[in-house]
Amino acid sequence: MEDYPNYISQAELIHLPATGMHYIWHNGRTGDATILKKLDWAWGNQQLLTQWSLAKATFQTRLSFDHSPIILSLSPSPPLRKPRFNFLNLWTEKEGYEEAVTSAWNGVAYGNPISKLTTKLRSLKEFLHQLHQSHTYHISARVS
Repeated sequence: MEDYPNYISQAELIHLPATGMHYIWHNGRTGDATILKKLDWAWGNQQLLTQWSLAKATFQTRLSFDHSPIILSLSPSPPLRKPRFNFLNLWTEKEGYEEAVTSAWNGVAYGNPISKLTTKLRSLKEFLHQLHQSHTYHISARVS
């Protein structure tokens, strides 16, 4: 038993996320003689988790054996989503910021009030995106 943690460490194995039954081994006795333990685990290495980032193990209910079956689900990484828009306070200090906000707010937009608001915010977002690209995008690389 002392070698087991060393083996896991040397093999660079990682517990896979698990759902279902927690105690998966049962000694088959009832009452005070019942013993339940978690003896089985699902492991993966970094290569598995890189290719199948949503991999998980589901521990099923025991049927006729003293251990529970384990179902391993392999799912690839979800497609990359476009990042959410984040407003940076430092943009307010950049040249042209106030004019861009005024221009966006005075611009013509049609529809209900929410539609008008989102149209104006979208046009302001274009300006802020360009401002970000020219002044703050990858700033650590530009500083180097």
